[in-house]
Amino acid sequence: MRAEVNLPLSRLKEWMATLDRDRTIVVHCASGYRSSVAASLLRRAGLQDVSDLLGGYKAWSAAQAGEPHDRAAADGFHTAMR
Repeated sequence: MRAEVNLPLSRLKEWMATLDRDRTIVVHCASGYRSSVAASLLRRAGLQDVSDLLGGYKAWSAAQAGEPHDRAAADGFHTAMR
């Protein structure tokens, strides 16, 4: 079963206690900076199965479209998801 929560980084701490620690958590943002911070905060809070979409949604979108101009960020996405 999938469960998505669209949560701004500024509200992550107040939601942390409600997150299911037995589920995989994947965080993402537009460019990868905020999701990097979020993943770090979640891991520091003791959540073990946390993944960060490296390069953010923009890199993922570029990888899906096969856009070569953002290949480095797209490669980061593929590395993170293996």
